[in-house]
Amino acid sequence: MKLTPHYRRTRECPLSGIKEKITWQLNKGPMTGQQLADKFGLSLGRINEVMRSSFKGDTVKLGKGEPFATDGRAMDRLYWLEAKPRRVNAKEKTRIVFSRKHYVN
Repeated sequence: MKLTPHYRRTRECPLSGIKEKITWQLNKGPMTGQQLADKFGLSLGRINEVMRSSFKGDTVKLGKGEPFATDGRAMDRLYWLEAKPRRVNAKEKTRIVFSRKHYVN
């Protein structure tokens, strides 16, 4: 059974490898932003910022619930994984030929 990569990048920065860490936690089941913030020792605002900016690619499909107000002024959501994380290979760039002199011997 192949598991999701867990805590691959370990450095002193609290946000190093945060995408893999959050994916690992959401792989277990849906969680709110406050639960994720408590788990990683970050503020709810920082978790919301990470969720907006980091999960825009094709690697992880993230589901978001409707926002709801917490005790303070912060807004929270329920997050879950819609699909299992997958590895995406970079596409080969096409060459643009400006002059054929370089290619003719």
